[in-house]
Amino acid sequence: MICAGVNSHVASQELFKLIRDGYLFKPDLVISYSGVNDFSNHYQDKKNPFVLCYTKRIIPKVIKHRILNEKDVMHGDRIRIWDNFRGFIVKDYSLGIDAPKPISRADHWIRCEKMMHSISQSMDAKFIGILQPQNFDDAEDSKVKERNPYYEEAINAIKELRYDWLLDFTNIFRNKKNIFYDNCHVYGSGNKIIAKNILPYVVNSIKEKQNKAKP
Repeated sequence: MICAGVNSHVASQELFKLIRDGYLFKPDLVISYSGVNDFSNHYQDKKNPFVLCYTKRIIPKVIKHRILNEKDVMHGDRIRIWDNFRGFIVKDYSLGIDAPKPISRADHWIRCEKMMHSISQSMDAKFIGILQPQNFDDAEDSKVKERNPYYEEAINAIKELRYDWLLDFTNIFRNKKNIFYDNCHVYGSGNKIIAKNILPYVVNSIKEKQNKAKP
């Protein structure tokens, strides 16, 4: 088992990691447990939802009036490339093609889950996408409360799509107390509940894999 979770990552970063490392790991099952970070303020540009807020802050500072040095030329014919680009100044950058209309955070999360599902299938791996629960009851921060609409949109989309691999875990802690120690992270008791709810899907995935292997 490989835990590839990273603090503050969102579904699009999970997607990129799966593209980068998936075929190296050769997984039998890929589980994406996300939602809270995706519906926060990580995204600032609704026309470029893959661009994170800190990306937009860092890139301009890095490339602004940056002169290409010879040591930066890493591939190909070093001398020829250096002659062609000597003194080249980087003044601009692209975030990609703008979406024709703003993309909601919930819709973007669903799209990333769909793409991870397709990539997992291409590796002959099962995929489970899980919308994680969040603690709204004790949330006093307005930034936390305003995530509600995105959760409702994602929950409704999961119901409409009816994919057996796309799960809504937002109610697994219903009527449970002392589960969260902040707006989304849980104590050990909460992790046990999460594991208990994931287990049937893991067991089913193992059984399917075993049945495929039978002559």
